[in-house]
Amino acid sequence: MATDDEIIKRYSLEGFLLRHNFDARPLSLSNIEIGCRTYRWNYMLFGKPGSPSTDADETFEMTFAKDNAAEEGFNRWTINGVAYPMTGDVMPAAFHVQQGKRYRIRMRNASDDIHPIHLHRHSFELTSVVGKRTTGVAKDVLMLGGYQEAEIDFVADNPGLTLFHCHQQLHMDYGFMTLFDYVQKS
Repeated sequence: MATDDEIIKRYSLEGFLLRHNFDARPLSLSNIEIGCRTYRWNYMLFGKPGSPSTDADETFEMTFAKDNAAEEGFNRWTINGVAYPMTGDVMPAAFHVQQGKRYRIRMRNASDDIHPIHLHRHSFELTSVVGKRTTGVAKDVLMLGGYQEAEIDFVADNPGLTLFHCHQQLHMDYGFMTLFDYVQKS
């Protein structure tokens, strides 16, 4: 049987939030409140922290926000104030790219939810997380924590209508997605 100290250490290492009643001694499970897991993933372990990234040809600013209980009691999710309509019709693309150019998406999560952000048809390079520059982390999904900011770069190298969305189905169902399309060079 594990001791209280061993159990407390295991919960801490697994990312659970522990609150201890410091007036109670000794430290024991009866004096600890075990809360939800905290978000602790660190992409910087896999990149080159502080490295300058390649300049992007254009930067798209995106803010993700939640309108509490706005859709039949469910939260409505927006990108730059726009919720993708769930009518079944394809909405015009909000962002336009040109073949061969490098684009940066600067994302700001204005909610307390964690979002697995996914860009279809492309891989991207993580270039900044919570204000820390990095290079060398190639992904197609990025976990963006509550109230965090991140930047990703991608090269427009796979023409076609491209979906960008939160990978949590309920968030996507209530507006958290947008489209990119390819346009001809002018």
